[in-house]
Amino acid sequence: PELFPPCMKHLLDQVQKGEHLEHHSRFAIASFLTSIGMTTDEIVELFQVNPGFGEEATRYQVDHIRGATSPTEYSPPSCATMQSYGDCYNRDDVCEDVIDESHPLNYYEHMLDQEDEDDLVDWRESDEDEAESSA
Repeated sequence: PELFPPCMKHLLDQVQKGEHLEHHSRFAIASFLTSIGMTTDEIVELFQVNPGFGEEATRYQVDHIRGATSPTEYSPPSCATMQSYGDCYNRDDVCEDVIDESHPLNYYEHMLDQEDEDDLVDWRESDEDEAESSA
């Protein structure tokens, strides 16, 4: 998540803390995670800590965003849309100068391009590794 745009870091943090998210915020983080390659199962697992969680409804919504149960594969909202819904948090220099506040995926792709490929660690796997090593 350290390469995520600040808005998505914030939403992911809220999800992981089990905080209630408005529909537009859930859509934003779910569509972002789908777009970067997370599976439906992985996203459903993240949302399990949220109030009012229903696995069947969450799975349906994520599959719908993914295009598995609908003719459309939805992309994450643009920066302008994130701003209009109040989901834009902690804009940084990359947001303002590099991607010109265009799209969260552009931010993520820019950050990936800046990293040495050998140093990249899948954050989902590092959490599992930490859990296994502490067991």
